[in-house]
Amino acid sequence: MVDPVRLVVRRGQWYLLAVDVDRDDWRTFRLDRVRDTERVPGTYARRDLPAASVQAYLHSDFARPGTRVSLVFATSAQRLADLLPDMDGELVPLDHSSCRYVTQVSSPLWFAATTAVLGVPFEVEEPTALADACRDLAAVLGGAGQVQTERRWASNE
Repeated sequence: MVDPVRLVVRRGQWYLLAVDVDRDDWRTFRLDRVRDTERVPGTYARRDLPAASVQAYLHSDFARPGTRVSLVFATSAQRLADLLPDMDGELVPLDHSSCRYVTQVSSPLWFAATTAVLGVPFEVEEPTALADACRDLAAVLGGAGQVQTERRWASNE
């Protein structure tokens, strides 16, 4: 049994933010996993969020362990939000043509690759491991951009 508070979208999924009455604790429930509902007569007491805002609560509830990264993109915050519908981080407009995105990642190389496919220029503010991953990725992609008639590396076959 839950006391519903709000419907929210996070990482492209709809969630119900609610208080689990049996646990007396705040929870998020994915709506696509809810099978049966039953309305219980009566009312419930409104409770204060356990954080400064719904966004702050969701950020702590969905926090992933990993490395903190901070990037500045050469585009508006609105355009980046449109490109990142499943965004899981903090997006801060800096001016009309740039914004900062801060998040946690488990793999700097994976994040460098997925960020590159957005096609938006960006600068790494932190960490240096992400800047190194971007340089490594650029080197790999630079070599792949050459049309070759013969392989330049030895096959293991």
